[in-house]
Amino acid sequence: MSQVQLDKNLFNIDFLILSKEQIRMLGEVTKLNVFEQNSNVFSSEGLFSTEIFGAIGTDASTETPGYIDLHVTIMHPLVYQQLTTLKSFYGEILSGKKKAIFDTKEKDFVLSDDQKADTGYTFFMEHMKKIVFTDNGSNQRKFKIELIQKFFKQDIELDKWLVLPAGLRDYELDKNGQPSEDEVNDLYRKLLGTVSMLKNTKVDKDNMSMLDPIRLKIQNITIELYNYYKVLLDGKNKFIQGKWVKRAIMHGTRNVITPSLNLVEDLDSDNKITFNHSVVGTYQYIKAIPPILANKLHTMYIGRILNPDSDSAVLVNPKTMKTEIVNISVKRRDEWLSLEGLSDITSKLAQDEIKREPVKIDGYYMFLIYDDGKNVEIIFDTNTMDETLDKKYLRPITYIELVYLAIYDVRDKYPAFLTRYPVAAMGGVYPTKLYVKTTVKGRTVNFKYNNQIKEVVEYPNLKEEFVNSLSPHFSKLERLTADYDGD
Repeated sequence: MSQVQLDKNLFNIDFLILSKEQIRMLGEVTKLNVFEQNSNVFSSEGLFSTEIFGAIGTDASTETPGYIDLHVTIMHPLVYQQLTTLKSFYGEILSGKKKAIFDTKEKDFVLSDDQKADTGYTFFMEHMKKIVFTDNGSNQRKFKIELIQKFFKQDIELDKWLVLPAGLRDYELDKNGQPSEDEVNDLYRKLLGTVSMLKNTKVDKDNMSMLDPIRLKIQNITIELYNYYKVLLDGKNKFIQGKWVKRAIMHGTRNVITPSLNLVEDLDSDNKITFNHSVVGTYQYIKAIPPILANKLHTMYIGRILNPDSDSAVLVNPKTMKTEIVNISVKRRDEWLSLEGLSDITSKLAQDEIKREPVKIDGYYMFLIYDDGKNVEIIFDTNTMDETLDKKYLRPITYIELVYLAIYDVRDKYPAFLTRYPVAAMGGVYPTKLYVKTTVKGRTVNFKYNNQIKEVVEYPNLKEEFVNSLSPHFSKLERLTADYDGD
């Protein structure tokens, strides 16, 4: 079987898009099971098929990929990610959460309750390439727009998914005879299980919109796989140590290096970035301090709204915007009261659209926040709130505000180790102070809590893009063998 060379540049849209000629040379994976029934022989159509991927231990097993037929078309994962982070509203249309019309004058989707309004994956795909994106002056936004516009000139849809060579995700037996395999195989099985629902379905234009939930599920699984591939890749188009491996860092995250957008205006300010600082996003910081974050969340918020000894909670009714005592499920209560549950919740903040979402517990708002642009105050109980507060500035608190206010007092307390992979020089690993940013352009507000007011800098501006990168001081770049080209 001829080999299909894997394009290791994940910013190349051709990565994962297989031509008809390539597909003819590859084997299709259709089975979930590892072995043939009642046998120790690998399934001929499974993820470890020797017919598809070659015999174990041969060069073919590490060089020959396969594919999974998706039966429907989806967006290239990189395009989907760039679009939904550019504008969260796009993600809400794709998921069917909000209706819109495509305004030919605005040349963009516009929120609408009109009878002609539509929603869903199919609707978005029909109009996607007609969008004319607006530039607000942000360098990050400009980069994303240019990237998307470049992609739109190419084929951004795929109906086949590339499966890595079996030799790069081995199935092995440990010393106790227990099977062990790479976690990517579970994602492939998840994808196979989902696309199997379409095997006996006639897919055409007439029923495409009915398949939106399945297409979205397939899209989300391929994004998981794509992100997995990105973690496995290292540096400038190289395989890590010449092979695909998992890299997991305890209390750390993998980040793209970008220039810092902050300028030091006052050298005497306590809130200045020095050559000892590295700028990180809020998500990157909270993943480094999970026990401290959990303690802060419990101390500041959770202990005031949840009762650990009962199912009752003090939450806000989303219809009346009034605080009520309600009963919540045991699952939700345990989720917010356990370290593991909080870790799962905060892990979702890796997605920008989640950062802007109101914090909810069993459909109720956690609490409200008063935000007039300069003054911010948490309203735990609407029945006892200051009557002089203008209610038009009341809204549910978002996830990004929740965690940032929780960690604000310790945001400059805990240093970190910055490591540039692969470590090529003496400066490849060094201790650094951290400067936490929420959005590209943050705000300075007066935060009132427990009748005390303090100044909070870098408060999130929900209309701005979020910071999800790492910005070491430029004086460290040479020894890191790094630059600002998006590694």
